[in-house]
Amino acid sequence: MAIESNHQKRHIFQRLTSRLIRTVKRFYNRFLKLRGSPKQASLGMALGVFVGMTPFLGFHTAIAVLLASLFKWSKIAAAVGVLLTNPITAPIIYPLTYRLGALLTGFSEPIQWSKLLEPGAFIDLMKNSPMIIIDMAVGGIVVGIPLSIAAYFITHTVVSKAKKRIQIKKAQRRQKIRARSPQKKSVQDKKKAS
Repeated sequence: MAIESNHQKRHIFQRLTSRLIRTVKRFYNRFLKLRGSPKQASLGMALGVFVGMTPFLGFHTAIAVLLASLFKWSKIAAAVGVLLTNPITAPIIYPLTYRLGALLTGFSEPIQWSKLLEPGAFIDLMKNSPMIIIDMAVGGIVVGIPLSIAAYFITHTVVSKAKKRIQIKKAQRRQKIRARSPQKKSVQDKKKAS
């Protein structure tokens, strides 16, 4: 029984990972085929990454897409950039931005997470929440600037190379079609002659 169970678990895991890989590849290919220039896509991505570092959880995508549309940058790339802040990365990003912001502003003392379980600690935390949000915003700006600059250059490089590859493939297809068309004409001419 245990052997079958392990085999079934492995099979399920393999199916899930292959689906995930296919989804990521499909998403990557669609992202590379975005309309607009590599600069627009890169600026949208950088904007999304920057907005993702802010403490406005739940509004990141709306803010990034709104700003991207105002600046006429890629809205899809901005939404993708926001995805950097997800349930896996948020436990790393938010404490980092908070601590950095608290150090820079001095508005609030660093939260001692172990003491949050004590009675009244959560109420104290909520009383200090405006200062905590300011600390997180300042920390988010400090963390977001270098990350968004890196996202810009990485995205620009990847999208530029991908668009060049797509253009080369299109040119090769056109050449193949042109190479075949004289053959088709000669076959059609022979049929007309007979």
